[in-house]
Amino acid sequence: MAVTPIGYQRLIDRYKLPALPLTQVAQVDTRVKSRKTQMDGAIEQLLFESQYTPEATLVGDLQFALR
Repeated sequence: MAVTPIGYQRLIDRYKLPALPLTQVAQVDTRVKSRKTQMDGAIEQLLFESQYTPEATLVGDLQFALR
């Protein structure tokens, strides 16, 4: 199982940004065949299939996050 944060969460992690915890976290999950949403306590996990993985760059994650 490979779950990878993308968008805002990857930017926060990569650049060690002093940000408030997110209530929605976008992730790519290799087990997902279409978009899926699940709750993990108070955090809503938005799970995407691998084809939605943005480029692992500042621009790629910003573009994904702003959609």
